[in-house]
Amino acid sequence: TLSSNPFTGGAFDDIKTHNAQTLNKIAAQSIGEQSDVVSAPVLEQATDRLSQVYKGVADSRVRKIETPFVMNKIDRIEKDLEGLLPANISFKDQPLVKNAIDLIQSGQATGKQLQQMSSKLGRATAKQMTTQGGDRDLGIAMGKVKDLLDEHLKKGLKGDELKVFNEARNQYRNLMLLTSRTGVVNPSSGDVSGATLANALMSKDKRGFTFNKNQSDLYNAARFAQAFKPIVGDSGT
Repeated sequence: TLSSNPFTGGAFDDIKTHNAQTLNKIAAQSIGEQSDVVSAPVLEQATDRLSQVYKGVADSRVRKIETPFVMNKIDRIEKDLEGLLPANISFKDQPLVKNAIDLIQSGQATGKQLQQMSSKLGRATAKQMTTQGGDRDLGIAMGKVKDLLDEHLKKGLKGDELKVFNEARNQYRNLMLLTSRTGVVNPSSGDVSGATLANALMSKDKRGFTFNKNQSDLYNAARFAQAFKPIVGDSGT
């Protein structure tokens, strides 16, 4: 009632605008960027910076790869893609995915080999998720393969190096969540839709969002936007 009243409506518009700006900032911080928007340049900057973190952990130490376990995971990823990709696209025949499978089936890899493959998959995932001609379902699947490689890369790290890498992995996951569904982020304006973000989190991370296991600023901001939709500017669409 107050928001529709000419005498008080302006104040409520200011609240909505402020909340929308706060949501944008929190979303940018969740991917490691200090920005008032989550525009295409900010997304690209985050991708490039995370790629540099991965390059920094490339080493010559050999990690044993749990081939049967990882291949079962990849088979499940492929099964989840059934019917979602164009008829002429095969997930396992994608060049980067095929190279990753070859590495996995070798049974071992150095940190450098894992890092190089992970970074390539990360860049390919970002392109699929953020460019007009990309395929989001394919991008999400590639991101899952990258995550499997990252689990093995992590095994050879300790101390501050491990801490920085874990932070980068978390920021990468947030980057994938923000770009996993059309309408969460408007890359042209840099605005985030709180309601659409909440829906994406409910779909992609039920345990963390719906069951309240993730208490990060990004998740709590999405919960606020979902609960108090009338006072959070929803300009992401």
